[in-house]
Amino acid sequence: MSQETYLIVTQQSPPPENLQEVLTSLTREHGLDAYSSRQRLVGQGLSMLHKGDRKNLELISPLLRSENIHHWLIEPTKPRFAPAIIRNLQQDQEGITFTCQKKKVRFEKGASVLAVLADLSGQLAERSVKQLLASHAYQGIDNVSHITEEKIYKTILQGKPVLDLYLLSKQNQIIDAVRVLPGKFDHTGLGERATASSRQNLHQMLELSRENAGEFQLETSFGLVNLPNCTLRKPTGEDPDTLRKNLISLVHYGWLMADLRKQDAVSTKETEDNELTGAVTAAILAQNPALAGSEELTEAMPIVGEIAAEIRKASREDGLKTEEPQKPQTRNLPAPPPPQTGRHWRTPRFWFGSIGGFVAIAVIFLFERTDALPSLAYYGFRLGIIPTLFGVLMFWGGFYFLNLKRQVENTPTSKIRSVAMGMVEVKGKAIRQYALISPMTHAACAWYRLTRYRRDRNRNWVISSITSSGNVPFLLEDETGRVCIDPTGATVRSKSKQEGSPGQSSLLHGSGFSDNDFSEKWVEELIFEGTLLYILGFAAVKKERKSNLRDKKVEALRELKRDPEAMKKFDTDGDGKISELEWEEARAAVEDQVLKESLTGRDRRRRQEEQIVIEKPTGGRPFIVAETHSETLLTSRYVRYTIPLFIGAALCTGWAISLLVKWLN
Repeated sequence: MSQETYLIVTQQSPPPENLQEVLTSLTREHGLDAYSSRQRLVGQGLSMLHKGDRKNLELISPLLRSENIHHWLIEPTKPRFAPAIIRNLQQDQEGITFTCQKKKVRFEKGASVLAVLADLSGQLAERSVKQLLASHAYQGIDNVSHITEEKIYKTILQGKPVLDLYLLSKQNQIIDAVRVLPGKFDHTGLGERATASSRQNLHQMLELSRENAGEFQLETSFGLVNLPNCTLRKPTGEDPDTLRKNLISLVHYGWLMADLRKQDAVSTKETEDNELTGAVTAAILAQNPALAGSEELTEAMPIVGEIAAEIRKASREDGLKTEEPQKPQTRNLPAPPPPQTGRHWRTPRFWFGSIGGFVAIAVIFLFERTDALPSLAYYGFRLGIIPTLFGVLMFWGGFYFLNLKRQVENTPTSKIRSVAMGMVEVKGKAIRQYALISPMTHAACAWYRLTRYRRDRNRNWVISSITSSGNVPFLLEDETGRVCIDPTGATVRSKSKQEGSPGQSSLLHGSGFSDNDFSEKWVEELIFEGTLLYILGFAAVKKERKSNLRDKKVEALRELKRDPEAMKKFDTDGDGKISELEWEEARAAVEDQVLKESLTGRDRRRRQEEQIVIEKPTGGRPFIVAETHSETLLTSRYVRYTIPLFIGAALCTGWAISLLVKWLN
């Protein structure tokens, strides 16, 4: 039985521009899940994209190579031993000798060393999650900023650090390994480097190993990467079993990093050899085409290889680097805060609902006063009036969902760039336009609805309030462009639903609680940024009031504050801060620019999302925002609603007719 192969990738941040096409190819051609693949391709660090038979994984490799996604196909080495814990060390001019409990390990001067610095307390993982959540909230899904290498190093030393040092052969195979635990070794062997702090001694041990080694590689991403058998479990107190499992995972991580180093070194060298040797061969043939296909060229190939090796050596000595085309960088501007909720009393729905409520209360009060309600109910059932009303309502509901089904099926799907005014159907992924945060999980999202429940006297859950972001527009994006979506009044169908208690963040702590533990619970529905949506609504030109000169100046100054690169232009003294004098100069420059654009009428061309909005149509036509990319799933749901309603309406009609006939007889 052949050994299982891992396909490990270097995550991309920001994601590639054509990420959606890559995910589509992975799903259709190779059977990978699109959502899981996106999670494993986007980010910072290493991740296992897939595992299985090597032949099948080699079919995915050309796709990743075409997108410049660095990846490895490796058969992982099963760890043969764990690092031995050192007790003391001795330094000399030829290297370092580590004394362990049962043996001594010698690291010669100039040896290849792989160092793994890890935190077993879980603080690094928690801080990384908080950084991602905060960055996602204000930068957007495609502009998240990860925790820096310097912060990772400091966080590890502040937690429960462990340093594993692997001694490697020339073929990057592990020869031996030692483990350094703070406070568990005689630090006097560090000499002048020794300090009174156990964590600082660990840091000095790392620096000593770096100076003694020839090739030195430090890995600090344990607990932050999605790699097999490398899971960091959250420790609960001083649980020895959890600590043991984390140390086993750390050993797997170290051996896997050595495998990646070995595979990367071989593949990179082979690629350079082949490319440069091919270039030299092409140059020889260009000078003498008659050599092509002759035995003389075959005899000359070793010389060609030597020439290529000399070119590589000279390039390294001269510090020459091959320049690669750089991708355009996106500006990580924070999203603006969401607009304030409008006054509900100004909307027609508020007044119609209020009038209807007052009328219902007045009718109930009148019937209770005159004892007419029981008589009305009696004759309503006897004459079949009440069953008739139920039947009419069910018929109306059935025809309503049937009309929705026909609207979805009969409205053609449009690309966003070619959206026409009127009823439209578009598909794409949700993009936040504002820094919208859900109230319970504090997650960055394009839309949310929070339903609060409380217990009544019988300990049953009843709805106490419903809040949503229905007034906050978001953007819908496909491969052709973007358009603004105003979800006010939309029928929103979200697949992401979470339950929790007030103030609980289930993203970090989970929602594992019993219904009997609380007197109030929250249910949160979310549409995360990047979710694929189906929109059926009315496309119209945005109605915006024209901004006066003062508003344009204020908006331009806001844009300037949100753009660090533009602010640097006004930092004349180069101290990294904008003084009051420099800010006045920036304000004057912005005001002059806005005034010049207003006078000449050369305002920038407005983008499509600034001109067109898809909103709720008039005349009772549907407005649907659904978290699905398949019309069939949506219409099948309407069929499941329609058939029971028509059956119930027919039964109520038959019941009403039978009651009426009985009364007439």
